[in-house]
Amino acid sequence: MSYEVLLLLERADPSADALGEVVPPPSKKELATALGQTRDWPDAAAAIARARAAVRLREELPSEERLADFVARVATAAGKLPCVAVWWIPAERLLPPAAVAEAARDEDPVRVAVNVRLFHVEEGRADERVMDTVGLAALELPDVQCHFFALDVAAVAALLDETARYLWAEGDVIGEGDTVPGVDGEPWACHREDALVDPPRDVVDVTPPAPHAARRS
Repeated sequence: MSYEVLLLLERADPSADALGEVVPPPSKKELATALGQTRDWPDAAAAIARARAAVRLREELPSEERLADFVARVATAAGKLPCVAVWWIPAERLLPPAAVAEAARDEDPVRVAVNVRLFHVEEGRADERVMDTVGLAALELPDVQCHFFALDVAAVAALLDETARYLWAEGDVIGEGDTVPGVDGEPWACHREDALVDPPRDVVDVTPPAPHAARRS
C-alpha cells in the first residue's frame, strides 16, 4: 500500500525532480473533498488556486513507526520548493507548509496525518451529527467516529483527536465494549464497526450516553 502526499507549487521548479515525482497539479474537483473538510485553514481555497505544478512524495511501507520520518521529509521538501499547500491525501485535508514544518519540529506527526471531519446527517434531526477521523486506516489502525445529538462539536473533536492519538501511540488496543473518557468525564462505550462515512474502513465508534447517543444498534 502506498502512502502519498502532494506538494502544490506556485510554479515549476527545476530542483523538484530530486525531491519527488513531478506531476500535474490536481484539479478543483480532485481537491473538493479535502477542501470541504479543511476546517482549520481559512485561506486553503486561495492557496490551492495559485498552484501551477505539483510534486508527489510517496512512502511505500506506511506505518506509525515511519510516520515521523515521512512528515519530516515532507516538511524539508516543502521548504525547498515554492510550495503553497500540502495535500495530505490519506487524511483528506489541505495544510499550509508551515503547519507541516511545525509538526515535524515538534515531533507530532499526528497533527498533520489525521483529520477530524464533521458531517450533518441530512435525513436526521437538526442536531444530529457524525464526526470521525480519517488518516489512521492508512497506517493500518482503526479510525474513530462518534454519532451524536446535541453535543458541543469542539468537545467531540477533541475527544476523537485524543482517542486517535492514543491508538497511534499504543496500537489497535480498543476492543468491543471497552470505554474511553467522554466529554462529560464519564466512561463512554466503544464499539468496533464499519465507518458510517466513506472511505470504507474499520473504526472505533465512541458512543455517548442518552440522550446524546444516535448510534443505531
